[in-house]
Parts: sequence; C-alpha cells; structure tokens
Amino acid sequence: EVLRFNEGASEVRLRWHEGLANLSGSVHGGALMALGDVGTAFAIFSQLPARTALVTVDLTMSFLAASRGSDLTCRGRAVRVGRRLATGEGRIEDGGGTLVATCLGTFLVRDGKGAAGIRD
Repeated sequence: EVLRFNEGASEVRLRWHEGLANLSGSVHGGALMALGDVGTAFAIFSQLPARTALVTVDLTMSFLAASRGSDLTCRGRAVRVGRRLATGEGRIEDGGGTLVATCLGTFLVRDGKGAAGIRD
C-alpha cells in the first residue's frame, strides 16, 4: 500500500498476514526485498515525469532484525536521479519502530511509452 510519494521520498506499507512468514514465523526475506524495491522505486518515481519506467538493476539489502506479526513500512529516499540511472535507499521498520532492514537500489530509467504510468 503506497501511503505517499513526493519530493524524493516515499512511504509504502506491507500489511502482515501469515503468508509472509518463513518457517521460523518471521517475515520472509523475499517479502522484505520486494517492499524495499517498491519503496525505493516510488521515491525515485516522485522525481521523474509521468510514464517513466524503472527497471531494478541492483538491490542490496541488510537484514537487521526479525519481524513477526506486525505491519512493515518502508521509507524510501531518492539519492540521485540521472538521465539513465537512479539510486535510492530504503529503511524498513515494523509497527513498533524497530529497524528491520535497510536497502540500496540502482534502477535503469526508461521512457515508458505505451505503458501505464505510475501516476495514471
């Protein structure tokens, strides 16, 4: 759920459900990676024209704490947005404010002609 994206920042929430849990009961790393990717990308989208497409080139995630049974929020920030490449970072926290993960992503900036834009 995208809560906001403007001025190089974003806030994206992932609501907890049991399907997100790994075998130990904490949120699966793949779900955290997806949240970080989306949260970081939306921060970058806020700096780009409508109908621009982004393709993830690299995403590095540091897993810092386990999270169980709580919604997660990624706060993304555009670090640099160039003509062809953009870089952003994200911080994922649980409902209690514990920092669960951080990420750094690099994205290819493409003309989204013929594709639905993020702001459509």
